Amino acid sequence: MDKISIAFDCDGTLMNLNGTINTKLVDFAKALIHAGFVVYIWSGGGVQYAKDIARGCGIIGATICYKGDVKPDICIDDVSSSALGHINLIIK
Repeated sequence: MDKISIAFDCDGTLMNLNGTINTKLVDFAKALIHAGFVVYIWSGGGVQYAKDIARGCGIIGATICYKGDVKPDICIDDVSSSALGHINLIIK
């Protein structure tokens, strides 16, 4: 059985627009990685930006990519028009 893949957006999702980290989502991402899920951290701002956010949040072991480079099973984003995953969870 293939592992479930989950992508987390950076701006407005893992970190709000004023720079505050969403600790619940960061802890969730870390727990998923620890449990063996495939976790992507991505951003429309590019790979280096996503890498910097992941590092700043202490997320180790995720695949870093440009937003939309992969089609995850689940996408967690703050933009309701985002249809980047097979299942899209929009957080506010």
